[in-house]
Amino acid sequence: MIRFLVKKLLGLLAVLLAVSAVVYFLGRGVTPGDIGTFIVGVDGATPAQIAHVRHQLNLDKPIYEAYFIWLKDAGRLRLGKSPVSQLSVKSQLGQELPVSLELALLAVALTTLIGVPLGVIAATHSGKIWDSAIRVVLLSIFSVPVFVSGILFLFLGAKYLGYFYEATYVSLGKDIGRNLRCMTLPVVAIALPVSAFTMQMTRSAMLDALSEPHIQMAYAKGVKRWRIHYIHALKNALPTVLTLQGFLLGIFLGGLVLVENIFSLPGLGRGVLTAISQRDFQLLIPQVLVIAAFFVISNTAVEIIHPMIDKRVIRS
Repeated sequence: MIRFLVKKLLGLLAVLLAVSAVVYFLGRGVTPGDIGTFIVGVDGATPAQIAHVRHQLNLDKPIYEAYFIWLKDAGRLRLGKSPVSQLSVKSQLGQELPVSLELALLAVALTTLIGVPLGVIAATHSGKIWDSAIRVVLLSIFSVPVFVSGILFLFLGAKYLGYFYEATYVSLGKDIGRNLRCMTLPVVAIALPVSAFTMQMTRSAMLDALSEPHIQMAYAKGVKRWRIHYIHALKNALPTVLTLQGFLLGIFLGGLVLVENIFSLPGLGRGVLTAISQRDFQLLIPQVLVIAAFFVISNTAVEIIHPMIDKRVIRS
């Protein structure tokens, strides 16, 4: 286990180093125009003000030297301040991360609650009316883009579902009830389309599990069908579903830019979009690193849990 964790930690550090380099060099080397001039503003800005901002951001140094200076500070968790908002990068990450993390966890939980039972039902009724009905309905919902479902649920919330509609985000620490209400619509808007993917993966894994010899033996011995389906077969199908949900969790953390914008949620996805539009790379790089780190950590957690569920898996 220790060897496995050390291996994954080294992999995480390598991913973060590569991501930070890519974002930094793209931000400095590819972005058109002068970042210092953009931040200070063209109208009324003096050369001295622009030079001061460039010096603060190490824009007056060669790009490789500036990157290693930033990397040294980041290794000490000295992330500095955003040159645009003048707020601490740590404080902004501390505000954005809990929002995206809560949204991602709730969306994955609801996706699992919808997709897994329906996948089991579809698999155990393969080729029958229930199988066709579930697949047609969910795959039709899956074809609807997330931004369309988000706008639709926002409209329904504002006009008909006022109890679940909040014009502004309410944090979990401030009011749990209002927080869950304001999270309900965005979570449903995300989970409904994606639950079709979970259902399809569960169905495929269940069909494979149901064809295994020990499951056929259980049928022959007269074991109750619900026990075969929801205990023996589902246990064998869970690793595939777990891998998918871990992948979705990593994607959801920073990949829900449109949903966060539609529902005015101050999360990482929305923060990344704002930082890009403002060329605030002092904030953007840590935001992207947090998303990348969470993606690796969530998939590492799946790899740790996987052998606990399926004893046939041998972890190297």
